[in-house]
Amino acid sequence: MESFNRFDEIVDIVQRTKTIAITDSQKEALKKKYKFTPHFEYGMDEESRYVIRTTKEMHDQMEYYMALEHERELIDLLMEAEIDRVVYVSVSYGTDALHLKELFQFLAENQ
Repeated sequence: MESFNRFDEIVDIVQRTKTIAITDSQKEALKKKYKFTPHFEYGMDEESRYVIRTTKEMHDQMEYYMALEHERELIDLLMEAEIDRVVYVSVSYGTDALHLKELFQFLAENQ
């Protein structure tokens, strides 16, 4: 049952995390860099984990185009919810996720 306690802790933290949608200028910069236009929200939780919220389909594309697939072993929590036949995800990556660190830095530089 220890793992359920850890799960509950992370879910609580993720639910308190404030995320922001990427701006139009960030979308354009991402389009130039990665050759596709992602749509997502991002933020950092209180334990400095990188949090991405988007649709499952968009996250799959982000894993491919933005090399986030290399960070799968650093996912602390992946939550999925289906609403009106669309699957949404909230993904929390550990603090050592280099591709996420670079992505968040890129977003900060292109606001």
